[in-house]
Amino acid sequence: MWISAAYQNAVREQKLAAEISAAKRERDFYMGQVDKAKGIEAMKERKRKVCPNVDQSRASLDVHNRHHHAVVMFWSLLFSPPMLTRAAAAMGANDASD
Repeated sequence: MWISAAYQNAVREQKLAAEISAAKRERDFYMGQVDKAKGIEAMKERKRKVCPNVDQSRASLDVHNRHHHAVVMFWSLLFSPPMLTRAAAAMGANDASD
C-alpha cells in the first residue's frame, strides 16, 4: 500500500509534537515539585530559627498527647452507656437496701 510522502511527514510531525508536549508536561511537573520542595524546606528552616529545640518540644508534646488520649479513653469508657446502666442498677440496688 502506497502512502504519500506528505501524509507520512504530517504523521511524523504530529508524533513529534505530541512527544515534545509530553516532555514539556513532565518537565513542568518536575519543576513544580522542585519548587514545592524548596518552599517546604524554607518553611522548615524558618521554624528551626524561631524554635531551635523543636525536636525536644515535639517529643514532649507527643507524651502529652498520649496522656491526653489515655484520659479521654478512660472517661469515655467510664461514661459509656453500658457502664452508666450498670452504675444506675448498682445505685438502685443500694437505694432499695437503705
